[in-house]
Amino acid sequence: MAVTSLLTLIGLFDNPLTVRISPLLTLAQGAKTTSQIPVFLPESVEVKFKDGRSLSGRITDFNAKTKKVTVKSGERLTVVAMKDIDLVLFQGRVILRNNTAIVIRGDDSQKSPNQNGKTFKEPLRNFQIINATKGEAKVTITSITNPLKLQGIVNVATSKDSSYVVEQIRFDSSDQIQIQVTPR
Repeated sequence: MAVTSLLTLIGLFDNPLTVRISPLLTLAQGAKTTSQIPVFLPESVEVKFKDGRSLSGRITDFNAKTKKVTVKSGERLTVVAMKDIDLVLFQGRVILRNNTAIVIRGDDSQKSPNQNGKTFKEPLRNFQIINATKGEAKVTITSITNPLKLQGIVNVATSKDSSYVVEQIRFDSSDQIQIQVTPR
């Protein structure tokens, strides 16, 4: 009880059943650990279809309800069913915006894939594009059950020196999305 009282006093406990680790991460006793993290999308994408075709452009919409992705190539918009997509590869430069500066990070094609990266497998509804023009998106992470691992991911995602950039996405038949991200 003394530990709970001390933690309540310093503001880590809102009540005896909830621990606040960061503004983006809350752990409630008996509840599932979740967190929303910002991720960034490179300027261009290559969509590889299950039938061998491919389409290059920029993702402008991701609709989890209709299970469709919209890709803009030049002036042409193409709406694609997620069930027809094998892999979405993101490439090119990334423009990261924070409160103080705009940072343009070039194509990291020399870097080995998934070096220090993470892969999240989440329900489709857990991925959302916030602003396609700026390459801003977010992922609600429910697949990481270890609070310390999740806190480490949140720390990287909210750091002023690093952000997660989406490298690739895969869809599966059980309405899940596999998102591979790398800190840059």
